[in-house]
Amino acid sequence: MPRLTYSKRERIRQAIEMQRLCFENAQLLAGDMGGSEDKQDRARLAVALGNLARNWTALQESIRVLKGEPLPGSYKAEKPKSKQERHTGAPIFAPPEE
Repeated sequence: MPRLTYSKRERIRQAIEMQRLCFENAQLLAGDMGGSEDKQDRARLAVALGNLARNWTALQESIRVLKGEPLPGSYKAEKPKSKQERHTGAPIFAPPEE
């Protein structure tokens, strides 16, 4: 992996810190959701958890882009050439000249 510039490293650190914040808040909301009996409160907490999960995923994508990593499955290795394609020269034995 190429060396990262200072600004890129700082942006990656910020994204990771935001991910930690999303995770911690999701844990707190999940704990609150278990103690709530009101349907509206539970619905609001569920929506908030979904938004935090979506933000966490977007931050993960940002980190991947900042690091310069390709999408999973987008890099395909070159196919090895078949033996017929590799043969380029003249015959091994030259025909006798008369």
